[in-house]
Amino acid sequence: NSTGKGDAGNPNGKPDSYANNSGGKTGGTLKVTKGDRTIVNNYIFMGDLPRATINAVIKVSPAGRGTFVTFDKGSTSADAKYANAIRGYLPNIEFNKSDHESIVTVPFNFREQ
Repeated sequence: NSTGKGDAGNPNGKPDSYANNSGGKTGGTLKVTKGDRTIVNNYIFMGDLPRATINAVIKVSPAGRGTFVTFDKGSTSADAKYANAIRGYLPNIEFNKSDHESIVTVPFNFREQ
């Protein structure tokens, strides 16, 4: 018997917010805009900071781990709270492995909900 009705979810929910989290905040997927490395896991970051676009300059180790260096041109804020937030996200972001260290730029779009 396959006439049971499943839970269709919240029709007003955001498709990329996390389940069981009524305040699902999404920042979008990340990609490298400058530099010779790519992000290999598509990390969705969460944030409660005011709207801003931060072009983060990140030093990437040969193993693919990133370290925040500074704000690149085009960032709409250079407030330390954004740098601290990005430093908090970087352990969860994996870059491709390489035989050298790289400096890349990754835009982070902070959006208030």
